[in-house]
Amino acid sequence: MGEQRLKPLARSPHASSLEEVWGRTSAYVVPRPNKIMLVRHGESEGNSDDSVYTRVSDWRISLTQRGRQQARAAGSKLKELAGASDVFFYYR
Repeated sequence: MGEQRLKPLARSPHASSLEEVWGRTSAYVVPRPNKIMLVRHGESEGNSDDSVYTRVSDWRISLTQRGRQQARAAGSKLKELAGASDVFFYYR
């Protein structure tokens, strides 16, 4: 990923200096993650029975028993990989 470089902050048109606005200089280090881990949910009822989509709203479709086991296994693996690091979750 390379070294962290200083990036300029946007200057406020209503202030004479950034120090007045944020109490800091005009450059800061942009934090970058050491790892990015992508995870997809486990098997859902829709994966095992396509017709469920005609009867149930997407957000109500549950994981199967196998999907819950897969989710637990994924969580354990993520915990192992992350260790004591700071972790941030983004989901959609």
